[in-house]
Amino acid sequence: MQFLVITQDAPGADWEGKDKVLRDEARHVWGLQQQGVIRNIWFTDPGRDAVILMECEGIQAARKILDDFPLVRHGLIVYTATALTPYDGYERLFRK
Repeated sequence: MQFLVITQDAPGADWEGKDKVLRDEARHVWGLQQQGVIRNIWFTDPGRDAVILMECEGIQAARKILDDFPLVRHGLIVYTATALTPYDGYERLFRK
C-alpha cells in the first residue's frame, strides 16, 4: 500500500544546534530509500516541508516507520499520512 506523507515543523520546534539529528535523519531516510520503503521524497518550496511517497503493509506499519524518524522522535516535526488508492477515473471512458 502506498502513502502520501507530509511533514511540518512541530509547534515550538527549536532547530538551533540540531546538526547531528539532521544528519541522523538524512541517514535514516537514505536507508529507507535503499530498502524501497521510501519511493520518493521532496521538499516544498517555500517552507521545506518534506513530502514523502512511501510503500508498506498498512497505516499502522507506516506510522511505526514514521514515528522512528529522528526528527519525529526529537519532537521537531509532525506528519500526516494518507493512504493512496489507484485512480479509477479511466472507467468513465468506457461507460455507455
